[in-house]
Amino acid sequence: MNFGYYKCDMDTGEITKVADRITKENVEKIAALFGKSRRVALDFVEFEHPELGPFKIEISTVFLVLDHSWEDGPPLLFETMVFCDSDHEKLRSLRWADIDMQRYATLEEAREGHAQMVDFVRDLEIPPIDLLLLSSDQD
Repeated sequence: MNFGYYKCDMDTGEITKVADRITKENVEKIAALFGKSRRVALDFVEFEHPELGPFKIEISTVFLVLDHSWEDGPPLLFETMVFCDSDHEKLRSLRWADIDMQRYATLEEAREGHAQMVDFVRDLEIPPIDLLLLSSDQD
């Protein structure tokens, strides 16, 4: 796994490596990176389930600070994840990472990937809940 801590100018997309690892000398500087606003985009898609009622799917894209690449190649510093926003107990218990997750190297890729994920979720003919309920029943 590649390691490295980065900062990103969310206006220009400029990425700068801050450190290769955490040391006593840079721990406060790196900690401050996690405290800054790292959200790239956030959207909700509403669904109505015949048995469970209304629920929303949350699509969230953030800057990770830490390189999440596992192989050679550019650092993967952005991530889009899909979650359920519901108070229903059965919906909260599902593994929402099963819906989808993608990582990107640049802010531009992250913005494009986020928009594609929103379109993907909106275009689902089967509400994602049914897909997850089916997979959770097989565990």
